[in-house]
Amino acid sequence: MKKSQVSCGDRYVKQNAALPVVWVVDRLVEAPGLPSHVRLVRDDRRLDMCTVSLHALGNRRFFKPLAP
Repeated sequence: MKKSQVSCGDRYVKQNAALPVVWVVDRLVEAPGLPSHVRLVRDDRRLDMCTVSLHALGNRRFFKPLAP
């Protein structure tokens, strides 16, 4: 997945999760020498966050994008 295909505010659901949690892209994370990542925050609990690579976010086995 390319950075240009992901925007802040995009929403995803983690596949095969016990509970369907909506994750929202909060920001793009760039670190020298590492692949691009995004920080995700839970839609219903903004203090819960995680960081995943763009590659994982774009893989339908891990995350399903939600319509805007």
